[in-house]
Amino acid sequence: LETTYVTPHITLFSPSDFKLAQQRFDDVYWLSSPDLNEDNCGLIPDTVHPPKRRTEKQLESNVPRKAESVTETKRNGQDVEQAYAQVNPRNRKAKNPKRIGTESSTLVTWILVLYKVHRQYSGYWPGECTMCDIPLNAIRSGSNRITRSTSRKAKVEEEDELANLARSDPAIVYCRWNWDFMPPDMTRPLAETTLGDIAILAARMGLSWRTLDPENSKLQADGCGYAMNSTEVRGIGTVLRFFTTAGYYGEAPQLVPSVACDKLICGIIPGCPNFVQQDFHLVNNDRKIISIEDDEGIYAQIGVSKERRREWAGPRWWDTQNELIILLCPFLPLKGSTVAGFHFPGTVGRSDVRCLFRFWEGRAVLKHSIKKRIAALQEGAAILAGTHEEERSDLQKRAEFSKRHDLLVEASIQHKTSLERKASFLKDCREAYHSTTEALENFRTDDDRRLNFSDLDENGKPYYIHLVAAHTSMTIGAISQAARNQDQERKDGVDHSQAALKRRWNADFHLEEKSGPGVDRAAMFTSQEYIRRINDHKQGGIGYFMRNKGVDISDEEAEAAWWVLMLRGVVWALSTRQVDKNRFGEFVPSSFYGNRTPVWIT
Repeated sequence: LETTYVTPHITLFSPSDFKLAQQRFDDVYWLSSPDLNEDNCGLIPDTVHPPKRRTEKQLESNVPRKAESVTETKRNGQDVEQAYAQVNPRNRKAKNPKRIGTESSTLVTWILVLYKVHRQYSGYWPGECTMCDIPLNAIRSGSNRITRSTSRKAKVEEEDELANLARSDPAIVYCRWNWDFMPPDMTRPLAETTLGDIAILAARMGLSWRTLDPENSKLQADGCGYAMNSTEVRGIGTVLRFFTTAGYYGEAPQLVPSVACDKLICGIIPGCPNFVQQDFHLVNNDRKIISIEDDEGIYAQIGVSKERRREWAGPRWWDTQNELIILLCPFLPLKGSTVAGFHFPGTVGRSDVRCLFRFWEGRAVLKHSIKKRIAALQEGAAILAGTHEEERSDLQKRAEFSKRHDLLVEASIQHKTSLERKASFLKDCREAYHSTTEALENFRTDDDRRLNFSDLDENGKPYYIHLVAAHTSMTIGAISQAARNQDQERKDGVDHSQAALKRRWNADFHLEEKSGPGVDRAAMFTSQEYIRRINDHKQGGIGYFMRNKGVDISDEEAEAAWWVLMLRGVVWALSTRQVDKNRFGEFVPSSFYGNRTPVWIT
């Protein structure tokens, strides 16, 4: 008599992946969905929403109760995270949980994995699972709430299905096995996943990777009250065991639940599908960031010569690399969720992405410089030597940032105090970002040609890549020159006290608008050097660089495109926040993404 059993294959799907899986397999289900209430989902609802007695004795003690206590403290639209911070620490101190006896218990550990993954993803999408309590980032205003139950029945926007813009959600595929498949060393049914998916899911659940050596079947991670380790089982391969640990749990990071963010976790820059149309791998198999001089690195891939890369190597390139990453990525936050966090090992900085787009001072210089530029053009001043009135008018239209100057000096998403304000701010950022996409796709030249920056040159590289590479080339010189300017002023005895700097720059850049005491000198010097260089149409400028790459564009047209690019970068930076990289442990190699090597969970 043949004995069979059914276990889940745990995976990550985009909506298009899910549709393909439904065509190939009989039983495919989202792990976090309103559809869990339906009868055809079988045992999934009971697995991820265990009965109360099981929750108390075996599962709930292993899950932080913070979400429940925070929900009770939310008042008058106050942000739940802020409310939680006001709770007496002694009242919120975690108790040591009861351990699950995974060695002797008949409970398979992959049930706990399903439960934890479901809880994590339910927190990304408020209201999608009607059986869960309200997660930390839930938006209570119905106008800001988009649940999958409605969005699935509605027509999915074409843009949201593009690569790197799609949602990424956990799903399970029921697999039927013959009991003869089980090795003699195993006594409980095994769930299946893949190396690429478990690397991402572990990071999202708050686990830090301590060991990542799949060739020797050594995988180990821990964090947020959980841990997993692996062993090699003869005839089957790597088998993981997932279990709870004692001590304070902390909170799992809130990372944008998208394909793009999954790639970022694996050290891959997900290229914007509108303009970049390719991904860039930054973490090699030794779990190290690929060098700036390497022929396989990102700078080589965007067309920077080896000589130039050697010239750039050094500490000055840090800000440049961060800006480059931002300009290549798509807009990260997804509609219907206020989650804005991401993790990427390739940025410079521990818990924030250090670059001009992040500094208030740099953004203030950009804002007031473009307003002065437009005002001068409106007055008919001959800012550009030899430029005719109609050409200046056209430049003015292209450089107006879609009249979104005030966004440049907005506080970033992590400083928004309520969830409703976060949702509204992300909506504004998304609209501004889309306006830059439209501007660069329908760019008009002075001779009334339409220049689409998504078009390819004769070598198959988008014009947008050349624009970003030109900016990157300009920033290297600007950052170095700004540092020399600061050093020279110190030698000349110029007063660099905070009071003196504010008096010096307040008239031009309205530094009194900034909340907070200090002024970042480096950001002020660097941003002003950016403006000086972008207005200096000499050899080495944006237009000169792009013409050398075969793009038919004038200096004035390149300047206008650069201003649009700056808004794009600032909006991206304002709408996201980098989670502390140290909490994720070892870097996940870029080659892990999409790796279908089977990994089993006991």
